[in-house]
Amino acid sequence: MTKAYPEESISCDRARIIRRSLRCFKCGLLGLIPIVGWGMAFLALRIHRQLCDETGERWNPKPVYFIWAFGLFFIWGYTLAMGLFGFTVTVAGLLFLHQRAIRRQYVHESVLVWNPARRHTYWGVGFGFIGCFYPAVLLAALLAESFRSFFGL
Repeated sequence: MTKAYPEESISCDRARIIRRSLRCFKCGLLGLIPIVGWGMAFLALRIHRQLCDETGERWNPKPVYFIWAFGLFFIWGYTLAMGLFGFTVTVAGLLFLHQRAIRRQYVHESVLVWNPARRHTYWGVGFGFIGCFYPAVLLAALLAESFRSFFGL
């Protein structure tokens, strides 16, 4: 008979991991508040990194950073060309790619410590990244719009 989860070689307090996973989710949600929630968004990412260290999970945020770096440039250019509609379409596509990149990493990750609140951590990290980069997106749109009005495009 096989076990559902591998034998744990990491000693940790499961209740603490569950509480911290839920805290990551709450901080991520509060991080969605523009400008004011920036600290909570960074705290959600920090809690997630600490959870990964405790449970032995691997976390590679490089695809997420690439998506946001490319997306900010794309938002600026598309907003110049299409206005508010272009901004809305680009941000929606960027958020979709962002959550897809994070989910892909979570689905393929092997779990060393059983955590029923792991999906809350997944959403907390997603909201945390959005909360960190959303003010930059708004600033890019504001700069693009002021650029358009200044040069009369």
